[in-house]
Amino acid sequence: MYGSLYTFTPELFPAPVRGTGVGLASFINRIAGLCAPIVAANTIGPNPNVPVYVAGGLILAAGVAVLRVPMETRGREKL
Repeated sequence: MYGSLYTFTPELFPAPVRGTGVGLASFINRIAGLCAPIVAANTIGPNPNVPVYVAGGLILAAGVAVLRVPMETRGREKL
């Protein structure tokens, strides 16, 4: 996740706001990392596989969100 976060995010934002965009993406990543143990602790019940399904659904949702980004960065240079 870190590889895609720190390679795609800087290419997406123009130079004047690049630091802010990368910082916000990193912040959201850290908050989600803090929420993961809370979700795991509260969803384990009769089926211990629920946290795995929740994580898979969130990764799938993140992939769909990235596919919906309206900008192609290949072959472009941002300065």
